[in-house]
Amino acid sequence: MDHTDYLPCKQDHKGKWVNTDLPRWIKNGEAEGITPIAPTEKQPDGSVLLGQVHDPLARVMNGGISGNAGVFTSADDVAVLCAALMNGGSWNGHRILHPLTVKMMTTVPKGFEAFGRTMGWDNSSPYSSPEGDLLSKDTYCHSGYTGTAIVIDPDNDLAIILLTNAVHPVDKTNVIRLRTMVANVVAGSIIGK
Repeated sequence: MDHTDYLPCKQDHKGKWVNTDLPRWIKNGEAEGITPIAPTEKQPDGSVLLGQVHDPLARVMNGGISGNAGVFTSADDVAVLCAALMNGGSWNGHRILHPLTVKMMTTVPKGFEAFGRTMGWDNSSPYSSPEGDLLSKDTYCHSGYTGTAIVIDPDNDLAIILLTNAVHPVDKTNVIRLRTMVANVVAGSIIGK
């Protein structure tokens, strides 16, 4: 996952994070084929953030690095994560996580079933709508404020990755229903065939 980071933008000479079109991890000559950083929310001064989390608490209070918001990534990198989780913690012949770690991460702890959350994922909580209505009971997901979603159904060997940007240019869009519909369309098109 070489293209996943909290602050893919660059620092100026004063150490302040500034907007950039391409991630800072791009090496010389690597820019061809690299997707530019998606813009986030338009700011009161008219500027649009690039490579900086739109959530002001994460951006200002936590310096842009916060577990609640601000990871920038690519669909390819998310696919690697999904593949590793669906493969019991291994990817491309390398053990990344122990299978018991994956099980702990993706199973709702005993006694906490009413919460519908695993250690880091939603399973049946009020926030698990990205799972849609057709996937297995073992499906788990994670969604972000900007509309992003990762849905993993281990029973059907299926991962759905939706990278959206509902706060650009202004934070007035809601894609909750869209995430559910995408999961239903994908599931309906492949499950049981």
